[in-house]
Amino acid sequence: MTIDGSLFGPTALWLFGILYAAVLFAALRMAPWRRFRDAEQVHVFLGATVALLLLWHLDTQVQPGLSFHLLGVTAVTLMFGWSLAVLSTALVLIRWYLPKQFFVYVLVNGFLTAGLVGAATGYLAAWLLVASGAYTFAELDQTVIPFFPLMFLPEAMLNGWLLAALVVFKPEWVYSFSDEQYLHGK
Repeated sequence: MTIDGSLFGPTALWLFGILYAAVLFAALRMAPWRRFRDAEQVHVFLGATVALLLLWHLDTQVQPGLSFHLLGVTAVTLMFGWSLAVLSTALVLIRWYLPKQFFVYVLVNGFLTAGLVGAATGYLAAWLLVASGAYTFAELDQTVIPFFPLMFLPEAMLNGWLLAALVVFKPEWVYSFSDEQYLHGK
């Protein structure tokens, strides 16, 4: 179930936020990070996170501020343990906690996310090259890794500009954008 935060008062929201931060901190500290030495486990974890994201998009609004969706969290918890399940759902929840405003959509979802994904992809690729024995970390640290920041900004800019142009001129082409959510009544 998804409950809109506007249904709660500021005190309750602060209390929920503090509780959420405490659980997230505990999950980060107690997560079995060694499991991710196996690249297959990383792929399964990220795939499960994307599956949760897709599953949580299939929601039905019951009344204003309240909608139902399937969770799938039990399967993720049994697959990875409670701490990694909390981290997986935290990744999925980022989109719901953002204000439904046009500029937040474009800047966070378009620019920031593209830059973060570019960074994660670059460093993951470097790690895979080192793990496979194709290169040493020292080689990559001298030739490739110093240029990563130069790649992330253009990645963010390209995706952000493209997304901004699409939501302005062809919003129907952008699945996750909704005029009703991001523009009307703002």
